Amino acid sequence: MLHNYNVTFPSGSIITGQQLQLLHDQPQKFLKYQYIDNSDGVVSGMELVETDGILSITPGMYKYNEVFYLLEEKINIETENQSFESGQNYSVILSPSERKTAPDIIDNQLQILVIKSNSSSDTSAHVICSFYGNPQLPKYCKDIFSENFDLLPYRQSCFGNDPTYSKHLFRLVYQYLTTEKSGLHTLDYILISEISRCGYVSPLTMQNYIAASGQAAPVFEDRRTFFKAFIDSLDLLIDYKPVIQTEETETADPEGFFF
Repeated sequence: MLHNYNVTFPSGSIITGQQLQLLHDQPQKFLKYQYIDNSDGVVSGMELVETDGILSITPGMYKYNEVFYLLEEKINIETENQSFESGQNYSVILSPSERKTAPDIIDNQLQILVIKSNSSSDTSAHVICSFYGNPQLPKYCKDIFSENFDLLPYRQSCFGNDPTYSKHLFRLVYQYLTTEKSGLHTLDYILISEISRCGYVSPLTMQNYIAASGQAAPVFEDRRTFFKAFIDSLDLLIDYKPVIQTEETETADPEGFFF
């Protein structure tokens, strides 16, 4: 049976605990089911932007361990009371905490912290991104693996079980395909269309694109190697090279394209 409760407050009536509970529960349930198929990660907003040399995260919503959190104000990526050190690795992490703001109100938080780290390639679930020296965004597609900033751990939520990468990386791929690559392949137009429509490319589409280029697609769990193979595929698929016939990847989710 389907339910949609309509709570009203007649003039002069006393608000009951059941009415308040429904006002709390129903919006929460609608939100949960709206994004029930999304992976943990950025649900909306929370874009990485660079303005006047300062890297920031815009307001948005994040799904963490199946719980939704709101970032209500733009936040700059910066350390407390100290400057960034040249040659030092840093990671931007999510740190769960809670704070009681009133006797009956607990503010569950995901703090965004910048910490020194031993490696710029940390891809654990609590890491948003990492960088070497001063935080910055890569400017061109071919700089993704050479610039100081590492966007690969940045998980963008998408339909299905696998998160995808920061939309900024796909904007660089789009820029490369539309302005820099010569001899676009037929499948490149699928990537261009997907990035224009969604802002990202699903992991399954990336996997099939890699396979069509003649490479063996790495496991998605190795996010860095997987994305590197995807970037390398951009130059392996060219207009005069035919598509290699590959077996379709079986999946329970109708996400992506089969080549």
